[in-house]
Amino acid sequence: QDFYRCQEGYEAKAASISKEAAKKLVKDMHYEARVQAIIDYYAQYRGMKVKKEEARTMNLTREQFLKVNIEH
Repeated sequence: QDFYRCQEGYEAKAASISKEAAKKLVKDMHYEARVQAIIDYYAQYRGMKVKKEEARTMNLTREQFLKVNIEH
């Protein structure tokens, strides 16, 4: 593994950038999990293949989301 050190005097800026990047990654992760849950729900319970592009515009009820077991 490689380890990197922040140049002296840039620690606060690096921490700020890291924090914002982490927030975006978490938002993206939740979004992708929602889309995957829709795809999985339609495959398991409706026997339909839904493409990612279609799933992005679809919604599930809370009960439908809870039926989907995501083990990623």
